[in-house]
Amino acid sequence: MKKPMMAASLVLASSLTLVGCSLFQAAEPFEAPQGLRQGTPVAATQVQGEKPVYPKKGEILTRNWDGQPPLIPHAADKPMNLKRNGCLMCHKPAKPGAKPAKATATHASHFLDGGKKLNNQFYNCTQCHVPQSQIVPEVANSY
Repeated sequence: MKKPMMAASLVLASSLTLVGCSLFQAAEPFEAPQGLRQGTPVAATQVQGEKPVYPKKGEILTRNWDGQPPLIPHAADKPMNLKRNGCLMCHKPAKPGAKPAKATATHASHFLDGGKKLNNQFYNCTQCHVPQSQIVPEVANSY
């Protein structure tokens, strides 16, 4: 009983292998991805622009319209993940009776429970607040 079953399974496995090998096709040679303009390949690397120049410490940046979130006068490169918001290392409101930090404190509207826990709607600071720097734009703008 075992021998016929073994023979049948070997025949089935070898026939499937042969069919699979006959269906295999050689892969086509790799071509570089094309941009939206046909015939222009996508550049692999770009030249890094100039380093941004941020305003001097203590300088308040003017807002362009009423209700605009304050601009960030420094690089926004602090770590931000689910366990830690790097902006709060400097911008967390001072505890009552403590010496206030030199950095502008995060507004109370961004917190729950009277300033103890940051509201998740405001966790990603750079969603509304953007770094402001003086750079030469790479593309001319007449807006």
